[in-house]
Amino acid sequence: MSRFESNSTMVPNAFFDEVMEDISDKALRCYLTIVRKTKGWNKEWDAISISQFKTVSGVSDDRTIRRGLNELLDLDLIKSEE
Repeated sequence: MSRFESNSTMVPNAFFDEVMEDISDKALRCYLTIVRKTKGWNKEWDAISISQFKTVSGVSDDRTIRRGLNELLDLDLIKSEE
């Protein structure tokens, strides 16, 4: 069996249908990282560091991560607790 079939992380269909075509690549990578770190571990929320975003998303620049996260915040796709 393929390693891509046994375990999975659910991404809401509405994300694909209503959001994905309208967001940037950096926001998409951040969103998928959040989904993996939360829903992928059956959690409703998690404290995810910039270094974790960089590792999971493959994005190496802190500013790019922050721009992606700000885009998701502006679209009300995520909430931030600082």
